[in-house]
Amino acid sequence: MSRRFLPAFVAFSVIVLLSVCVWSIVRVVQIRRANIAEVEQTVDSIKQAVVSDYLAGDGFSASALSTTVRGYFRSFPALQALVIHNAEAVTYLYARSGSYIDARRDDSGAVVGLPEYRYASPRETLVRVPMVIPDGTIRSVAVVATVLSRNDMFPIVREVLIALLSFLLITAVAIMALPYFERREGAADLRSTPHDVDVGPEPSGREIVEPSSSAIALADVEVVSPQPEIVPGGVVSVSESTDERRHALLRASADAEPPNEERPAPVRDGLYSPESGLGWEGYLEERLNTELKRAASFDQDLVLLILSAKRVYRGEPEYRDFAERVREYFTFRDLCFEYGAGGVAVIVPNIDLDQGIEKCEDFLRAASSTMPPEFPVSAGLSARTGRLMSGNRLIREAGRALQRATAEALEIVAFRVDPEKYRSYIASRV
Repeated sequence: MSRRFLPAFVAFSVIVLLSVCVWSIVRVVQIRRANIAEVEQTVDSIKQAVVSDYLAGDGFSASALSTTVRGYFRSFPALQALVIHNAEAVTYLYARSGSYIDARRDDSGAVVGLPEYRYASPRETLVRVPMVIPDGTIRSVAVVATVLSRNDMFPIVREVLIALLSFLLITAVAIMALPYFERREGAADLRSTPHDVDVGPEPSGREIVEPSSSAIALADVEVVSPQPEIVPGGVVSVSESTDERRHALLRASADAEPPNEERPAPVRDGLYSPESGLGWEGYLEERLNTELKRAASFDQDLVLLILSAKRVYRGEPEYRDFAERVREYFTFRDLCFEYGAGGVAVIVPNIDLDQGIEKCEDFLRAASSTMPPEFPVSAGLSARTGRLMSGNRLIREAGRALQRATAEALEIVAFRVDPEKYRSYIASRV
């Protein structure tokens, strides 16, 4: 589900961010237009007041103009500068700051010619309105005004932050809920093949197809170590210069079916075998099912490791020594079990397949110093890898990897499955 969720989440995020940006721009444009319209109305009012003062007195009185203009500037803080002029000269000029008007003056301080206006667009604007005087002359009223102030921008910034915080909250909820939906999806796939009964060998004696004869069963074995050498049967192996140990990684498609070995019934005489000190093999699947459920509930991985020493069988002193080495290295005794005629199965929770390979290599290095060379140890591994599965299938996968390791004289073979292909395969079997 995560692969399907990621493109949808990216598309949703792009749509949300673009929507927020477009909405913010639209809001700024609307506020600016509304403020410009208000400034134009204010300039019209100033023009009418100036004409009224002109008619009430004898022409343009500086004191009357000053009283009228200053009153409007006090009422409308957005106004920054005002100039009344004809085509050649300035009749009246008032500005909150000299930075808005660039005017040349003579020795007496009078303005010479027409001034230049300085304003920062789009935050500020210049509004010009023609004014017809009753004597027939035409003058203009020019006003520099602020049309986007901090007070205008604060509501927009607040609304953008609310939208982004809502988006982050939705994202956090989706991330926390994603593992739950993945587990439900995996559970639905797993219920379609209860206990993996129908993915094992058929009663008619169906066998595992070797790599050289079918590409959909077992793919070629790939080397974990550098400098691979191709050998017959599609197996790639390597001998390391340090200790000449060979490693292989068995990659399987979703329908690669490990052998369906019969597991003996649990022996209800204590938890551990008196011969080896390990857990009874009959309890392995039951305990593995419990650990798989626990790993799935916490979205953790789990590795099943099966070890086998050549020519070592249960009941022999060598097997007891081998079992003791396993118990000493893997400290959780209740996760170590007897397996087969002379093997040991170990459940290692909360690690993935690659970490399991490293842990197995460390154990083999430690065991090589105490185990006689005539009893070489092989290991087969498999991991949960995000799947909801039964312990029976994981045991069969690790057993298949061990079978390949012993048959090809390899030290470590790991069974790797693509979880997405596995789910698709399970769904196709419905």
